Amino acid sequence: MKSRFAFRMRGNGLGCLAADLEAELRAVDARPEHSTTVYGGIWLTLPPTGIYWKDFAWLAFGASLMQRQLSEAYPGGVQIQVHNLVYRS
Repeated sequence: MKSRFAFRMRGNGLGCLAADLEAELRAVDARPEHSTTVYGGIWLTLPPTGIYWKDFAWLAFGASLMQRQLSEAYPGGVQIQVHNLVYRS
């Protein structure tokens, strides 16, 4: 099931960051096609349209920070399927 996450961060006079991420977690037992390994048994899959490489790097970094929780919840492996990432002003 897709979930939408709304990230909002107010800056201190430098503006703010606002992004909407639509993604889902899927239990898998092997590396999904067209995915990138974030950590053993955790794979990140981008939308067909792709995303900016720095955004991908931050998503992979964030997923790696959650590797312990993801590995415990999905011991056989998990795919993080990103459906959409949109920045808001």
